[in-house]
Amino acid sequence: MTARSAPPAPLTRLEIASGVVVGTDPGSPPLPRYGGGTPRAALEAAVLPALVRGPCVVSFSGGRDSSAVLAIAAHVARREGLPLPIPVTIVFPDNPQSHEHDWQELVVAHLGLREWQRIPVTDELDLLGPFAQAALRAHGPLFPFNGYTYAPMFPYATGGTMLTGLDGDGLLARWTPENAADVLARRRPATPRDVLRVGLYVAPEALRRAYFARSGKPAHTWLTPSAEAASRWAEARELAAEPLRWDRRVAWWQARRYLSLSQHYDDLLAGDAAVTMLHPLLDPVFLASLAHTGGTLGPGDRTTVMRMLLSDLLPDEVLSRSSKAGFNASFFHRHSREFVARWDGSGVDRDLVDPVRLRATWTGPRPSNGAASLLQATWLATEGSVSDGDGP
Repeated sequence: MTARSAPPAPLTRLEIASGVVVGTDPGSPPLPRYGGGTPRAALEAAVLPALVRGPCVVSFSGGRDSSAVLAIAAHVARREGLPLPIPVTIVFPDNPQSHEHDWQELVVAHLGLREWQRIPVTDELDLLGPFAQAALRAHGPLFPFNGYTYAPMFPYATGGTMLTGLDGDGLLARWTPENAADVLARRRPATPRDVLRVGLYVAPEALRRAYFARSGKPAHTWLTPSAEAASRWAEARELAAEPLRWDRRVAWWQARRYLSLSQHYDDLLAGDAAVTMLHPLLDPVFLASLAHTGGTLGPGDRTTVMRMLLSDLLPDEVLSRSSKAGFNASFFHRHSREFVARWDGSGVDRDLVDPVRLRATWTGPRPSNGAASLLQATWLATEGSVSDGDGP
């Protein structure tokens, strides 16, 4: 990973209140110039240091991103005669939406890995459970709110490295202009709606910003009207600034503030456990190669990219799957519910937050992830404390 000049700025009041982190991190290094080679070769080079150093574990959920990292790491280990990576999986027996057993078994068996650590948890990874409280007390409000979930896996990587598939979704599944690019690249026929899509992304940025700000319903019902408007405009600016060109979009995406914060807090929490974290899908050389390969209109959809990278390593049903597990019920668990039940409405910034609506959000059948950071910050303000000398 390319070293950054300084830690990212701490979370702002509005970011904590809304759960929305957008914008560019000015300290994020630019992508290197493309120096030749394929994205696959760059990805293999990205995991090699972790395998050489050892022990090397992979945070493995069974999704496409973690499966890709595990497959690449196992391939490189065998080629270089190094110990195989160890997949480590958090299992939530009480949350059926999180179950990925079949996909996990398929990947591990296909890769021929004999060692696989599975860690069952119930309420330990609650937003205010023991792992979260320890992280919050040590470092203050976290981003993402569930960054502490690596903690049960760290003991398997002590003195070594943990590999993750961090934000493959952001890289490959959230390219907003993708439909327009597919039409322009003639990967599919145009529809009448595509005329509007293409027109939107060749329009001036100010028009795109206004369109995004006015589309959709208010997403953060617990915010005051002025805070909701500020958050909506911030998200609209982010969407409007996303480049139409794939190569420029990759460079733009890797400088997102939310990615810098994610890596910063990963490093803090991993450092506490004497573990090094590496995110191969964020490797600068890999991204530069992927940007070059995709050129102006991109390499195609996520499945096309996965096949390009891994068709010889994973079954096509894994590379092309579209389903995803859900973990919300495991985060809003007993500890969070007990805190909300005794919460008296204090500890929130009333210029930004409506306590009555916030309580309704936290006690609803499906609490919004957008209010998760606020839950942790409110607990810190009322019942927790941050250790002296620590923090972002």
